Amino acid sequence: MAEDWDEFDLDWDEEQESVQDLLDDAYEILDGFVLWLEEVLQLDTRTAQQDCFNAEMLVDYLAEQTQKSIFLIDEFDLRWFFFVHYIRKTRGEPETEKRLPDSLRRLFEYLRAMHGYEVPDWCYEVLDAKVL
Repeated sequence: MAEDWDEFDLDWDEEQESVQDLLDDAYEILDGFVLWLEEVLQLDTRTAQQDCFNAEMLVDYLAEQTQKSIFLIDEFDLRWFFFVHYIRKTRGEPETEKRLPDSLRRLFEYLRAMHGYEVPDWCYEVLDAKVL
């Protein structure tokens, strides 16, 4: 019986490291995203912060709940985040919540422009469907 727990502990430690690696990678992407928003799009600081808050909510959700990087997001993940997770977890300002679709649209455009990510059509369909 004790051996079963030891095996569980090893699996849990490996999963935790994996989640931490995903978060570390995601936060590096977010650092670049903020610079891109301010330098390339020349957005004001408040809008860039709101976009980063929304993007961070998504990458945290993906790493912690699905153990995926932003580059492996699928339609179900995005829909669940939009229509369930974000509403339950956010304590953001109403202005930030209203900005969610635009924030994530800019995140996906950043990933396309700076990381060569091919944004699937369903992504834009989900972003267009979101009404808070």
